[in-house]
Amino acid sequence: MNNHRKAFYGWWLAIAAGVALCLGGPPILVFSFPVFLKAFTKEFHASRSAISLAFSLHNVVAAVGAPLIGRLVDRIGSRRIIILGTILLASLLIGNRFMTVNVLGIYIFNMLGALTGVGSGPIPYSTIISKWFDRRRGSALAVMMLGIGIGAVIMPSLVQRLITSFGWRAAYSIYGCAMLLIALPVVVVFMRDAPSEMGLLPDGASGPSFSGKESDLAGLSWREARRTRTFWLMVSAFFLLGASVHACVLHLAAMLTDRGITQQTAALASSVAGAGLLLG
Repeated sequence: MNNHRKAFYGWWLAIAAGVALCLGGPPILVFSFPVFLKAFTKEFHASRSAISLAFSLHNVVAAVGAPLIGRLVDRIGSRRIIILGTILLASLLIGNRFMTVNVLGIYIFNMLGALTGVGSGPIPYSTIISKWFDRRRGSALAVMMLGIGIGAVIMPSLVQRLITSFGWRAAYSIYGCAMLLIALPVVVVFMRDAPSEMGLLPDGASGPSFSGKESDLAGLSWREARRTRTFWLMVSAFFLLGASVHACVLHLAAMLTDRGITQQTAALASSVAGAGLLLG
């Protein structure tokens, strides 16, 4: 008798989510933004503070858009949102060549990037992982988030090489093509909203402990969650974490090049900063 147990599909799904997130919004729009900063100031004839405003607008739109994307995920499912968000973000990156040479263009570009980036970012992927895992949810989310960490390490240096060789517009376009050719097929082939779609149970469990229905795994509603102290503590923690990390990441490469460090070495420093996600 063969006692070999087939690996639970949820782990393959978590790995696939990590691969897609490695080529998602955060690595290019957040962690690689510093290597674009000086190229933007030159292209748009704007001050560094004016270009930094684009990054701030990106974060504001992402913060406002996150609850909206969350509601859409609840209504139509994470997989559809991820596919749509990936296509829209990739199209935006590829179509950046058609932006007017005006600082307003970079503002609009980053705000649209934030909204589409949320749709193809950790929120819908985390929702899927939470449905596929119960007892091992933390480990599965860690596997998923490794993708962003790897992207944060690899992309700044890679993007800097692309900017040096082809220009910043081409760098965005190449990344967008990679999303369509790699991330999108991974999502289409591997992502499933719930284990019940494949006749499975969370964690690969067997027996009557789970029925496989989403209702069995439902948590607090939005109205219930916002009345709890824990919810607002989490909001505060994520806000402070995001503010501190983004403030440091944004100007790191520019400050180093101001002091005579080469652009490629400065990009490497941004990559090292992203390595903290892997350790976390």
